[in-house]
Amino acid sequence: MAESKSKVKITNYTSLNFIAFLLSCFSGVMFAVFISSTQTYYITDVLGIGAGIGNYIGTLSFADELLSMLLVPFVGAMADRIGTRPLLCLGFFVVGISLIGFGLFVHNSVFPAMYFWRLLFSSGLTCCMGVLVVMLLELNNSNFDIRGFFSFKSTGANSLEDFDQSDAIRQTLAQASESLGLPDEDDNNNNTQTNRDYDDNLEQQPLNGSLDDSEIVTNTAHGVNELNKKRNDGKRASLMGTFSGLGAVFAVFFLLRLPVWFGQNNPAGVALRRTYISVG
Repeated sequence: MAESKSKVKITNYTSLNFIAFLLSCFSGVMFAVFISSTQTYYITDVLGIGAGIGNYIGTLSFADELLSMLLVPFVGAMADRIGTRPLLCLGFFVVGISLIGFGLFVHNSVFPAMYFWRLLFSSGLTCCMGVLVVMLLELNNSNFDIRGFFSFKSTGANSLEDFDQSDAIRQTLAQASESLGLPDEDDNNNNTQTNRDYDDNLEQQPLNGSLDDSEIVTNTAHGVNELNKKRNDGKRASLMGTFSGLGAVFAVFFLLRLPVWFGQNNPAGVALRRTYISVG
């Protein structure tokens, strides 16, 4: 039963799902780079604190990572229960609210206001980043044509007409086989699969102690490696890393320049607060 579930393909994966996946990779890392790069300046320019900055930044980062580790198992369980879309929308909404809260309500001290909004930001970002791996698995288990998407060609695998035509062809062949008294294609496939499973079991069984467990594991790992080569999952996973990197570059070359732009007519503290509100 578990093997049959793993072979199920997602047939309704569309270009919109793929774009949402890429933008999620881009935005998640973008927000993470922005918050980690500007917290020091927020403490010095907005709060006016000049001593113990390393202690404050270290404590905030530790609390951020600790909450993230505690929330990740619950995020994974909720992704299995309600899906990735609600968690992704909730996560980015919480991230935006937390950044706006930084700009509006953190004025005087690090504790408790800055801790509260930083932990709220951590919880939202954990929801966003925690479901990215699940979204990657959805992409890998779909029949979406990435090459056709980037070449601006229509993907026939996602066309409902193709599915209707293929179903009609199967029904016609089944009726012809039944009229001729031939065995069904499913029966042939089942018999062929049964013979293959029997042969695989014979190959995996040790003959008079000639095969040990390490050789069986080696053969299994080799099979998994060959399967990965055929599926091209590595190429799809590389898109996740590419767009995550682009998000970091965008944060460095654009978002981190916003305080300079706002600071042309405002003090440094006001400029940074407006940057947080704008990014949120």
